[in-house]
Order: sequence, then structure tokens, then C-alpha cells
Amino acid sequence: MLVNITADITCKYNGTKPAYRLWLDEHLVNEREFIWSSMTTAIREHISVEITKGIHELKVENVGYGAAVFSIDNIVVNGIPAGCKFRV
Repeated sequence: MLVNITADITCKYNGTKPAYRLWLDEHLVNEREFIWSSMTTAIREHISVEITKGIHELKVENVGYGAAVFSIDNIVVNGIPAGCKFRV
């Protein structure tokens, strides 16, 4: 089934701008550098994906240098607020 997901990615870091990977289950959705201000800017990710019914998980992974801490907030799945683990 086609699922539309939005999520805000924020990052707390000092110094070198970090990079992240966004995963849906074991599938890489996006990889980018976080070039915006630490904790003052959220990047809204828009994901449209065909997935099976069941429980799924959205994860963010730090792939840059340093001790950056990424967060995922404001997750919405098909217009309904959700957490990092959600059911469709």
C-alpha cells in the first residue's frame, strides 16, 4: 500500500556539520549533510513509499564526524500523528 510519511529531523552538534541517513525498516530513504544551525532548524522529510501492512520503524543514523545527536519528531503517517514505530 502507498504510505505518505512526514518527519522533522533536528540535530545537536558543535563544529563540523554532520551527515545522517534516514531509514525505513532496513531500507535507506535518504542521506544528506545537516548544513543548518544546530537545534534551531528542523528538516521536514517527505516520504512516499509502497510498504506492506504491519509494524514499521523510522530511524536516523549519524554518519558524519563528531558526536552529533539527531532526533526525529512530528512524525505523521497518512495524515495521522505517529511515533518512530508505527502500524499501517
